[in-house]
Amino acid sequence: MGCDGGTIPTRDELVKLKKKPEQDVKTLELTINPAYKATDGEKGGVYIDTNMAPYICPVSGLEMNGKYR
Repeated sequence: MGCDGGTIPTRDELVKLKKKPEQDVKTLELTINPAYKATDGEKGGVYIDTNMAPYICPVSGLEMNGKYR
């Protein structure tokens, strides 16, 4: 019921918007992937692994390529 007891309240009256607290921003320290080899360009007859990431997680050793979350 609305404030006067006879009307239907609007959605804004029913839902109270709460602001989320701001999170701290931390600097990311990247670890270089020792298996990563940068390529200058495509050369004929050579396999180029484009899915290898230049950085890895320092704790688990997984590549930071967006495949793992």
